[in-house]
Amino acid sequence: MSVASTFFHHNFLLAIKSSKSKSQKNLIPRSKQMKKATVIGVIFILVLALTVFAEVKNDILLIPKTSVAPTIDAVMDPVYQNHSEILVVREDPSDTVNPDDWFDCFGRAYMLWDDANLYFFLQVYDETTNTGADHNYDGVELYFDADDSKQESYDGLDDVQLRFNLGESTTDEIDAGYGNGGNWAVDRNSFDYIVDYSDWGWNVEFAVPYDVLQLAPGSSFGFDIQVNDADEGTREHMLRWWQDADNANDQWINPSLFGSALMRTDQVVSETFPI
Repeated sequence: MSVASTFFHHNFLLAIKSSKSKSQKNLIPRSKQMKKATVIGVIFILVLALTVFAEVKNDILLIPKTSVAPTIDAVMDPVYQNHSEILVVREDPSDTVNPDDWFDCFGRAYMLWDDANLYFFLQVYDETTNTGADHNYDGVELYFDADDSKQESYDGLDDVQLRFNLGESTTDEIDAGYGNGGNWAVDRNSFDYIVDYSDWGWNVEFAVPYDVLQLAPGSSFGFDIQVNDADEGTREHMLRWWQDADNANDQWINPSLFGSALMRTDQVVSETFPI
């Protein structure tokens, strides 16, 4: 199923479920349910009208180059808004609980590159936040395979799992995993990043030099995005950009499950319009 098809199917179901509560102890008055469903419907229509889905060609996510470096402050710069978004809506088959609606969990990301850095911005819609230091709390995991070799285990050379959690702010709090081991390490101090609350949930933004991830400007690489959502003390569900296979949650040990991304050289975006 394509990302766009997944998006429509996902949010059609969420709109239906939005009038239902999670449990009997958290029943929402019918008037509030209807109000919430109406708001979701309005947002859904607006997003459908305004959203340009990220370009994926031959199953490869295409990342445009930017002529303007965004400010890393967890606030979306105009240069991101002139670039198509990456929907993070694919549910993990192993989850026993799926998001109730957009307010519970929904992610959209933006990526850019220039000659110095790779840029990443993620908006997470999350009405109930829960902070902590591991995968059981609200955060995002990013998977990189610099040579896009997609082996069935981390090669110890350029494969890495990174996690940025809500409530953390220093580079030494970035979690970096290398599967079952490796002979290299990401220089976390080289990340310029921030995770912060927003009106709808939380945002994360970073810039990172290419050598930190062993990438080259204009190159392709293995990649995926995973949003972790925890409302009540432990992770309830995961949403991803690429992978929704039955073993999707094995990405932390199996790079063959990653998607692919390419820093395209034929498109440059600015703060106003694509160049």
